[in-house]
Amino acid sequence: MRILMVTKFYHPRIGGVETTVKELCEEFVRRGHRCTVVTMDHELRGRVIINGVEVIRCPVDSKLLGGLNRHVWRHLSQEVRPGMFDIVHLHSYHILLSAQSAYLCHRHKVPFIFSAHYHGKGHTPLRDLLFRSYRFAGKNVLRWSEKITCVSEYEKGLLLRDFPGLEGKVGVIPSGIKGFPILTVERRKDTLLYVGRVTRYKGIDHVLQAVKVLKERGKEVRLRVVGSGPEEGALHELAQQLGVDEAVTWLGDVGDDELNREYRSSAALVLLSAAEAYGLVVAEALSCGTPAIVAKKEALVEFLNEPGCVGVDWPPDPEKVADTVQRVLEGREATKVGSFSNKIAPWRVIAQEYLRLYDSAIAVRGPDR
Repeated sequence: MRILMVTKFYHPRIGGVETTVKELCEEFVRRGHRCTVVTMDHELRGRVIINGVEVIRCPVDSKLLGGLNRHVWRHLSQEVRPGMFDIVHLHSYHILLSAQSAYLCHRHKVPFIFSAHYHGKGHTPLRDLLFRSYRFAGKNVLRWSEKITCVSEYEKGLLLRDFPGLEGKVGVIPSGIKGFPILTVERRKDTLLYVGRVTRYKGIDHVLQAVKVLKERGKEVRLRVVGSGPEEGALHELAQQLGVDEAVTWLGDVGDDELNREYRSSAALVLLSAAEAYGLVVAEALSCGTPAIVAKKEALVEFLNEPGCVGVDWPPDPEKVADTVQRVLEGREATKVGSFSNKIAPWRVIAQEYLRLYDSAIAVRGPDR
């Protein structure tokens, strides 16, 4: 099968969508399929083969708003044609790159599926304004797609709330977990871990405030932050203002081996995000035997059924978050990890579900669509 993925960013950028696209593509290639990714990047350019996946990176188009991209448009105008690809897989409602690509697929009668990664809102005033302005374009992407996937029942409910009438084409396929090799490493019993984009809505500020409370209680707790993003400077400054900067290590983006080591050597992952369609890093941490502390918010609530995951109320109260962290670190909270539900499955299983969906999407496209 010839598969085209279109996504905002790609590995080595860290994020749930980036990981999803990378892991699916590499799994498809291992099964003998041809996979191409078209994406944007601020620095990297051109065409390269990574683990068998053809990756075409176009520059970010800074002159256009909302993720519209003339470079991607010119490339896809030549590539999205009958006979070039069997299926196109578009990612993310929250960027007009998807609308551009969907229009080309619709115009040239190339079947496509759409993974919405839908949050139902923007996470800053400007992004929320853009989000509301996307509605016409987003509605067309949803209408033109053969199939729509969500990563959680929460996301599906949100999408159907805002776009009723799509019930027949929307399904849930969760994100997968990497096959992290088992490492014999010592757990740092005083160490918390955050993994993901370094941006305000992810709740890193709440974690820093809880670390401050624990420090005031005389508890030695350290926080290690994996990832990069637009709020790095502001959060570094906040850590200094709170007097916890010496307790925080900012690691930036890391490779899979180092990420595996961070998961397995930390006492707990903490994710106090205000918005998650799934929460991939929670699944990854639990798969490595690491307990997770999450906000009782949006799709993160679904993880509370998994052994080893503990919830805190939203919005987070620093004292109560500190109480929960302290109970987990001191072994006073039931945090035996596993066994898991079908929500936490390896990428090979998830990839097979997508291949079945691709076959279905190709089958439903008739000659007059």
